[in-house]
Amino acid sequence: MPKGGCVMDVLVVLFHYGCYEPLWEQPTLIQAGPNISDSISSINVPDTSIHLLKKKLNQNFPYQKHLLIHYTDPFYMRQNPLKGLKEWMAPAILACGDLHHGHQPISTLSSYLSKERHDAVILTFNPSLLDQVKDAISIPVNSLPPSFFRYPSSKKSESPIFSLIHIGSIGIHHQSRRNIINSLIQRKRIAFKHCNTDNAKSAAEIYSQHALALNIPLNQDLNHRFFEIMSAGIPQIIFGTKKILGAHLSLAQREDIFWASSILEIEEIANSLLTNKQALMAIKVAPTPKISIQSLIKNSLNC
Repeated sequence: MPKGGCVMDVLVVLFHYGCYEPLWEQPTLIQAGPNISDSISSINVPDTSIHLLKKKLNQNFPYQKHLLIHYTDPFYMRQNPLKGLKEWMAPAILACGDLHHGHQPISTLSSYLSKERHDAVILTFNPSLLDQVKDAISIPVNSLPPSFFRYPSSKKSESPIFSLIHIGSIGIHHQSRRNIINSLIQRKRIAFKHCNTDNAKSAAEIYSQHALALNIPLNQDLNHRFFEIMSAGIPQIIFGTKKILGAHLSLAQREDIFWASSILEIEEIANSLLTNKQALMAIKVAPTPKISIQSLIKNSLNC
C-alpha cells in the first residue's frame, strides 16, 4: 500500500524542471519546480528538496491532501535530483522520461529509487522498455503515454503543401536522424522539407500547413512528435518499427500512421500518398489520446 493509501480526492503536485506549462493544466493539479513562479496553480521550488516543497505547499495550499507526480529523467537524477522523499508521507509517483540519457540509464533510475523511494513508476515515452525496468526495480511500473502531456492543436489547412515535412533536431547528438534527412534531400525522389522550431506551438502551425509528416524517433522512444503531429491533424510516416509502442499496439491501427524501415520505404509511402491528393486529404486523424490525472494515478498505484 502506498504511503497515505491510494487517495483519489487529492491535490496533485506535478514537480518538473521546465517552465510552467499551460497545456498541462488539469483540475486539482499544481505544477512545482525550480523554473516555475508562484501563482494560483503553481509553486516555485528553487531548491529541489521535498522539505522546501512541503513548506511552500503549507504556505500556498494549506489543509489539502497531496499526491506527488515527480517528472524526471536519468540526467536530472544524476545532476539535480529531488531529495528527501522520506519526508513525503503521501503517495509519490515517478514519471520517467528520456530513458536513454547517459550511461546505463535504467541503472541510474534503480540507484536513485534506492535512495529516494517512490510508490510507483510511469514510463512516459519508453513503453518498449517496460519489462527491462520491471526487472530492475521492485515497485510497480506502468507505461502510460502520453501521460499528463497535452499538445498544441492547429486547424488543418484545406489547401496544404503536398510535401513531406520533418521537424526536429539533426545536431551532433542526432547523427542517425541527420543521415536520414540528408539522404532524402540528396536523393530528391520526393517533395521533402526539413526545419526546426523553438517550441511545440510553432511546430503545430507548420505541420498543419502540410499534408504529411515524417517522424524519426530515436533511442526506442515513443516520442513527443508522435503525439504533436496527431494534434496538428495530419498523417505521419514513422521511421522505425512498431516495437516502440510496447503494449500499446492499438495505436498502430490508426489510419493516420504509416511505418517505414528504410529510406526507400519512406520514399515509396510518401510518393504513394502525395500523388493521390484526394485520398491523402480524406485520411482521418483521430484525436490525440488523453489520460486524466485520476486515471494516471489509478493505473500507477493499481487501485
